[in-house]
Amino acid sequence: MRSIKEFVDDRGRIQILAGNWLRIETKAGATRASHRHLKFGHLCFVEKGQIIYYERKTGTIHKPKVRTISEGESFYTAKLWDHTMTFPVDGVFYCLSDGKRDQKSYSKDTVKLNYDLTKA
Repeated sequence: MRSIKEFVDDRGRIQILAGNWLRIETKAGATRASHRHLKFGHLCFVEKGQIIYYERKTGTIHKPKVRTISEGESFYTAKLWDHTMTFPVDGVFYCLSDGKRDQKSYSKDTVKLNYDLTKA
């Protein structure tokens, strides 16, 4: 597969494979997401590694649901759900969004959390 665009930082690499389809490599110890989406959700599939996934409905105060997502498993994040992902080991996962994932569209749809969901 040929990447259209990629973003690299100390957590790993994000490749935009086609439109709203992303391949995300993440290093052990990294945290990703820590945000909510206003209009669109996304389906994720773990190819390699493991994700500790935290989520709760935006605006609620109960403890977040915490799940361990392993290789070969998938999960869906709906719009207006606060969510954070932590990575105990190096991993690769794919993300398919309901909406466009170019930088402008992503920024307009995404609100960073102003608190640590892993400690809520």
